[in-house]
Amino acid sequence: MILEKIIKDSDQIPSLPSIFYSVVQAINDPDSTLEEIGDIVASDVALTTQVLKVVNSSYFGFADYIETLPHALNVIGIDQLSNIVLATSVMSQFKGIPEDFVTMKSFWAHSIACGLAAREIAKFGMSKIKETLYVGGMIHDIGSLIIYKEIPELAREALERCNNWGQKLVDAEKNVMGFDHTEVGNALLSRWELSEIFKEMAFYHHAPWEAPNYPKEVSVIYLADYIIHCNQLGSSGELQSSPLDPKVLDILGISQDVIPEISEQTIKLFEETAQIFSN
Repeated sequence: MILEKIIKDSDQIPSLPSIFYSVVQAINDPDSTLEEIGDIVASDVALTTQVLKVVNSSYFGFADYIETLPHALNVIGIDQLSNIVLATSVMSQFKGIPEDFVTMKSFWAHSIACGLAAREIAKFGMSKIKETLYVGGMIHDIGSLIIYKEIPELAREALERCNNWGQKLVDAEKNVMGFDHTEVGNALLSRWELSEIFKEMAFYHHAPWEAPNYPKEVSVIYLADYIIHCNQLGSSGELQSSPLDPKVLDILGISQDVIPEISEQTIKLFEETAQIFSN
């Protein structure tokens, strides 16, 4: 089976940078201080710059400019720092996919927009985990990049079935490859040892009602993906969007009437945030 071959061959699976695991290890150590965690981040100049860019953007919307990493960590806290580090680390690992599928700029624009929409949806009763939902939105389609890079001919055939024949992408991929991008994404996030919530977001985002542990959180990603497709912010390679399944709104306990508000706020934040995270 091709999926097993891709996952078994470590050379074909990108690894997250060691700085990510160092930060996570320190965050999970109850004896670590905020200063020690800050020192780990500060050892990577590019990461430090990225954290300060994000903290001073409209993404957070702080009134005063934050100049130093210690100040940033005190303001945003450890959980949000972890999510910024994860988002930055993931984006750094993918280069060189065939641009006849989708450009990296367009893919990350779609991913960042999904994250922003998920963050806006979280305001309706899930604000405590809005940053986790943001990252989940960003990485839910990560399996597609592995497929585009490693088996481009099969990817091209699946996208042709999807975009020209009207077949759902996951169905087209299973017809052509025997597996789909959600399975690859789940395998990749498992290899990276990310938490179960992120793996379910990758694996079940086309059918969140099937998620065994986090159906509500995965439903946020489904709805965010739907909203971004409707507003055509970036592209993951799939050009068409499926109709919104009302089961998702029932799981979330929200009305379809809130979608225009979520769309408006997402578009408002999109341009600056996409520029910051994709630099």
